Amino acid sequence: MKPDFVGSLTLLNGPWIPLRSLVAVLVLGLAGLGLSGCASKYGKQTTAVNLYPDCYEPIKKLRDEEKRVANTTIASAAGAGAATMAICLITKSDNCLPKALAVAATTGALGYFSAVQQRSQDETARMAQYMQDLDGDISNLNIATASARMSIQCYQKKFNTSLAQYKKKAISREELDASYREIKSGVNESQGILGRVIVNAQKSDELYAAAINEEEKLKTGRGQTGQRAPQSKSLDDVKVARTSYKASIEEARKTQKELDDFSARMAENMS
Repeated sequence: MKPDFVGSLTLLNGPWIPLRSLVAVLVLGLAGLGLSGCASKYGKQTTAVNLYPDCYEPIKKLRDEEKRVANTTIASAAGAGAATMAICLITKSDNCLPKALAVAATTGALGYFSAVQQRSQDETARMAQYMQDLDGDISNLNIATASARMSIQCYQKKFNTSLAQYKKKAISREELDASYREIKSGVNESQGILGRVIVNAQKSDELYAAAINEEEKLKTGRGQTGQRAPQSKSLDDVKVARTSYKASIEEARKTQKELDDFSARMAENMS
């Protein structure tokens, strides 16, 4: 059964898709990144896996899961068509395509909040949407970070072993070079993946920050008494969830630095 609350959409009798994800896709499309429907958010695989499939396995699983989700959620709609259909459904326009293009031309940091607001004036439903989208983004970011970390831990062990074997003359320089090339390629790919997910997470965080700011304006407006209205407990929950999201972004950055440091150490040992 598909979830049934504000901001969830069903495209062409397909599966449910979070509203923030659709708005984020639209924003990325407007930024000129393109919406091909088939491009991976992690970029292309650049590692030729021959010696260390076990080290690449976490990244492979990450990519396989992305493909599985993509096949499930947008099998009936591709690229800009999916984003356009999403906006049409959000706005419930009788003149669907022109309305979609108008929204696309003006969307930005407030696009997420505006789309949620258009779907419902009910605060509880909006907070539920924010919380679900945040939970999903936190989970996706943590999985990508964990995958990169598992991969680098494996590659570090393999490189240290190969280097030790070479120093003991157990393997040739050519074998060490082959080991290094594959490990370096795997590390570079993980660096690229983390770089992409961090950039996307920062963009998503900006959407959440803008939405929270607008919700606060709604909650703290002065009434007839001139007193500030009490802040919603649900909005407090959303703020806590956003704090967790920012912590996940920082953890991804730390892992990216670990990859950078390892790459530098390898280069130094190979010189």
